[in-house]
Amino acid sequence: VWAVLDGHGREHGALAARTAAASLERELRATLGGSAPPALAEVERALTAAFRRAHTDVLVAIHACEPDATLAEDGVLLVPAPEDDVSAGAAEYDAVDGGTTATVCCLLRGARELVVASVGDSSAMLVSAELRNGALQAPPLYTFPVADHSPTHAGEAALIRARPRGELVHFVYAEPPAAEGSDDALRIWADDGARAAPPRLDASNAERALDLGVPAKNIRGELHTLLRTPDRWEMRAHASGATCCVGAQGLTMTRSLGDALHHYFGISAEPSLASVRLPPPPPP
Repeated sequence: VWAVLDGHGREHGALAARTAAASLERELRATLGGSAPPALAEVERALTAAFRRAHTDVLVAIHACEPDATLAEDGVLLVPAPEDDVSAGAAEYDAVDGGTTATVCCLLRGARELVVASVGDSSAMLVSAELRNGALQAPPLYTFPVADHSPTHAGEAALIRARPRGELVHFVYAEPPAAEGSDDALRIWADDGARAAPPRLDASNAERALDLGVPAKNIRGELHTLLRTPDRWEMRAHASGATCCVGAQGLTMTRSLGDALHHYFGISAEPSLASVRLPPPPPP
């Protein structure tokens, strides 16, 4: 088993990645560590359950680091926003951030089958090459068993919109001009916020994003995009029942472990799964 976890968030990104890695290892050892080779369906169930547990463990770990934070709906933690920001018109509270991607690869059956589970945008890439006498016979082939969970993925947008509060999230291109606030940002989808119709890419905004110099986020040239929660959203504090006005947050993916505010607005910790049959190893 191999895994890559890329934490994000100013305060708790590293904690999220470390916690999720330890949780995934513990859960997978407990469920798949027996002597008998597991069936594919058993591996997929174990991976899905391990990701769910890791998500919970990340939220618990972040909560333990923020004893003075206000606990709001669905486990979202709130802290007072900087006074200068509030004086300038910002919301009174910020949600505590912190989360991680996770991509796990399991090699099974004598290296003949690969199972990949992933949330976020840490891509798993499978490289195929023909070797003869130790030399490449043709350029390698690169495939991605699981698609990244990106705001530009129409299927992900449809899933989020179908969930409670998901229609309130903004799918936007990142800076510039998204740094100026979600109201001025370039929307990815022409029908952003509509539940009924399938997502339709806004071609003019895609061209404008390129003209404005929105940076690429990977070697495939995909543009940097964000899932932005609504600004000045009112949430109820768990203990006091008081109403708290919460500022917007941006996230570059549609699934993650942690990131309580974005999960409140419809993202998921459910991994995408793929199984790949591998060719037999070349003769010695």
